Amino acid sequence: MMWLADLAVSSGIYHGDTVEDMYAYGVIENKDDLDRDLDIDYVAYTADRLCEKESIGQTIIDLDQSMYPESLINAVGLGIIMLQENKAYPKKKVTRKEALIYIERILAVIDQRTFEDEAMIEYRDKAVYEQLPDPVDGYYAIGQDLEIGELVIDQKKDAIYEVTDKDDNGYRLMEVPFEEAIEKIDIQGTIEDLDLTQAEIIIEEAEVVAQTPSIYHQSGIERMARFSPSGEFEKDGYKITYSLSMNKLHLHISKKTERGINVYFDGDIYGITPSYKWDYENGMIKDAYLKVDFKTGEEFGMSIGRYKTLYGDIGSLDKGDLFGSLKDFMKPEEDLLSTSFTIMKIKVPISGLPIATFDIEVKLNFYISGKVEVALASDNALGFEIRNNHLRMILDHSEDLDFNVNASANSTLSVIFSLHLIKDLVDIRFNGGIKGLVGTTVHMYDSDGRLFSAESTGEYDVVSEAADHREVFVCGDISLSWILNIELNSDKTMAHVLGFHKKISILDEDDQIFIEKPHIENGLFLKKCSYEDRPRTNDGDDITVSEDRISLEEYAMVIRGKDTIKIKSLPKGYTISDVRFHIEDGSIAAVDGKGTITPLENGTTKVRIFTSDQKYEAYINILVSIDETLSITV
Repeated sequence: MMWLADLAVSSGIYHGDTVEDMYAYGVIENKDDLDRDLDIDYVAYTADRLCEKESIGQTIIDLDQSMYPESLINAVGLGIIMLQENKAYPKKKVTRKEALIYIERILAVIDQRTFEDEAMIEYRDKAVYEQLPDPVDGYYAIGQDLEIGELVIDQKKDAIYEVTDKDDNGYRLMEVPFEEAIEKIDIQGTIEDLDLTQAEIIIEEAEVVAQTPSIYHQSGIERMARFSPSGEFEKDGYKITYSLSMNKLHLHISKKTERGINVYFDGDIYGITPSYKWDYENGMIKDAYLKVDFKTGEEFGMSIGRYKTLYGDIGSLDKGDLFGSLKDFMKPEEDLLSTSFTIMKIKVPISGLPIATFDIEVKLNFYISGKVEVALASDNALGFEIRNNHLRMILDHSEDLDFNVNASANSTLSVIFSLHLIKDLVDIRFNGGIKGLVGTTVHMYDSDGRLFSAESTGEYDVVSEAADHREVFVCGDISLSWILNIELNSDKTMAHVLGFHKKISILDEDDQIFIEKPHIENGLFLKKCSYEDRPRTNDGDDITVSEDRISLEEYAMVIRGKDTIKIKSLPKGYTISDVRFHIEDGSIAAVDGKGTITPLENGTTKVRIFTSDQKYEAYINILVSIDETLSITV
């Protein structure tokens, strides 16, 4: 039972009931045959029925000991079961560790299917291919001699028509549903080198900037254009350039606002290798398979210039009104860039099948604000198989991330792959990217050294720059999560009409990239906030307003170059010559006898200020920030 459960989940068959799902898919023949220990024989039996691929095995000396000799031969021939001196040892018990190895071998067979090109389509009646002209008084001029009931297929219109009448004026046609016109389809193939330069590119509702050449036509209410393998257009205020090469699409998207905000997106989709099979007869799917291997690379970012010129300086606010004013200190709406649109659709002709195309549709969903730079890469193998009226999912996905973020961003690239034959037979929708949120906290020390903190609704980068003065400090906490959603067979497809579809969220906001949220202070990542309450005296009492203490002008400093600790007052009877300085971590910074701090490397530490007789002391928190940029690879 554990073997079946692991195999069901790993192979993408599981839909809620392990035994029922495996029986429905044909992996087991008898639902009651479960009261047994897992041995080599049962591994071979389930593997062979799942793979459904005959293979000539080697000579197996102990084949007579097997309950499933044909399955054992096939499992050996497929490389799932290994022989030892020509023996398979079918009754040998299998450990869990060994079982997981067998599952990996099975997946290598069923998830990496390739097909020899094959194309066979049978219509209910004689069919001709014709690009139809516009009708005149309801009659079509067709350059072939047709009979009533015969079919006309117009690939440009993605439609099939039936001849309903003919006379000297021409033919009258009536469009018929795809499934009523087709009796049998058996097509398959693996496209190792998808040549995108041969594709037809469709860009909807765009203003053309450059293309070579361009031909326009009306399709409903949408204005569409056919482009060459490279070009430039504008959409929703974004400038988009693209180029196609063998098996690679490159996109560059940019926008600059009147307020000096720059946003950009660079994306590549490449290494596209589809394998497909569609065996359909009399309204039933006998066998269907679609798997697409592909890679994506994305870089996006936004810069906004100097915030102070746009919003002013928090430091100029009255202290008593500081935190009440933070809720109003937000970016204007025009500084938040958000968009979602379809960039283009690519139709790649399939060799040997004139009315079939492999289609790729690219969409971008984008929200970004503030200073953000993100680079994403993913390696994907997505797909499904339909067998015995049952669907299993294929998924292999990995990703890499490099980022520099000081504000919130959300970007997902949607890619839709579909097998198109007059209508979409099957499709895969991939929606992957990243969501990043940066929470902002503002700290302020009062004249007595007490720390006040408040969360701000403003973006971290805006507030931190505007609060660049000695009494206000800003922290950020980053939340980064992957986004990955898969949909198999949308409602546009024939497979969906026949009941085969699945939508699943693989990664969402709960899938955090970091176990602990990174903390930012002045462009540095720290494990926790370095700003603390007013230091205590050596007797443990809170420091109060009194002559009997060391009073500083500030109790937290950001050091980018040499800076000096400023003492506000001393206890009665002491002079500045009685004051000593000691730094807690000498690798971060150095302090001399006059309180001058020299930064050494990025980090946080404390400086103890005390009288020579050790009777009085105070502390100041130090944050050394030498580098202004930050980039972390995960």
